[in-house]
Amino acid sequence: MESVAPAPRPLTITRDLQRAMTKDLARRLGRRWYTIAVLVAMVVIASIALALGVITRDAVSLGFAVAAAVLGFGLVFMYRLLARRAVAWGYPEGAVATASVTADALLSSTAVGTTEMKFLAFTDIRLTEHSVLLSLRATGGGVAVLPRGALREEEIGQLRDGIVRSRR
Repeated sequence: MESVAPAPRPLTITRDLQRAMTKDLARRLGRRWYTIAVLVAMVVIASIALALGVITRDAVSLGFAVAAAVLGFGLVFMYRLLARRAVAWGYPEGAVATASVTADALLSSTAVGTTEMKFLAFTDIRLTEHSVLLSLRATGGGVAVLPRGALREEEIGQLRDGIVRSRR
């Protein structure tokens, strides 16, 4: 027997909420092992090139160090830009977002449309002050983001329990 979701709680998207969700999503995307590995490699390469450039007074090594640092900052900037575009597209300022949880799915409605995603679609849930971040199973590391205020705490608990059950 499938339970009926309670009436969704409408949430108007503000510029501050967009910024907070962007920050949360960018942090989540930037904390993946391969992103961290690339950033660590860039720091190591930049450090070695800088040391060699200073010791040997070689302009090419110094230029390489600067290029590696710029690429590292560019990677961080790219994640932030991608997160900002995704949040702004899905949750434009002034739009009303709703979300609710049934026995086996998450229902979400935004300015873009309405979506029903089964718990099987998710591998993990992370909560921040402003966002619910859901790791997607099918996209090889994609992350869905919802405004936390659109879900009640008991619905978040249901969602978490449903995701855990679906992993078994």
